[in-house]
Order: sequence, then structure tokens, then C-alpha cells
Amino acid sequence: MTRGIAVIVLAVCICVPCGAQQLPDAPSSDRSLTALEITAATGNAFDAVMTSRLSGLGCREDWSPWLYGRHPQPARVAVIMGLENVGVYFASRWLRHRHRKWWAMPLVINGGAHWSGAINNLRECR
Repeated sequence: MTRGIAVIVLAVCICVPCGAQQLPDAPSSDRSLTALEITAATGNAFDAVMTSRLSGLGCREDWSPWLYGRHPQPARVAVIMGLENVGVYFASRWLRHRHRKWWAMPLVINGGAHWSGAINNLRECR
């Protein structure tokens, strides 16, 4: 069950940003935006997989128990992180479309938080 959820989270977190590159108003030559999207989505997917495995390893969620619960269920983690990834993706695209200087901040904050969470989960719960 956990492996199936991990595949779904990975597909949503990576395929949605890559597939949206085909939109007519998406900048096709902006490699920095695409690189940040892929980095943030990969960190989000990695964190989702590691957080889903917490309950099976006897660990508990300490960073955001109000969102996932102390012993997160894989489906809940997949839905929340998938929606978060899509929201951050569209927020960054909207800011980029409006020519804001800080368009990368949602992706950097999201990616950094999830990579940090995944690494912490990997280190603490083996």
C-alpha cells in the first residue's frame, strides 16, 4: 500500500510541473524556473515517501502534527503534499507571469522545507 501511494505522490509532484510546460503562456526558455520546480517537486515527493514510512517504523511526526497527525497515514500525506506542491507551483508561475522579482521564493521555501524534512526523517527514523 505504501509503495503505491509513493508512486502516486511521485507522479503528481513531478509530472504536473513538467506537463504544464506545454501551456501556451509558459516561458519555454526559462531553465531556472524549471530546475527549481523539479527540485522542489522531488524534495516534496521524497518527504512524502519518508513521512509515510514513519508510522511503520515507530516514529512520529513532530514538525507538523496538526497537519498530518502524530502517526501519519500514507493517503493523508500523499493528498496534503500533492496539493501543496501544486499550489506552490501555480503560485510561483503566477508571480513569474506578473514579473515579480521574488517569484522563486515559494519554490525555494517549499523545496528547502521538504528536503530538510526528508533528510531529518531519513536520519532519525531508520
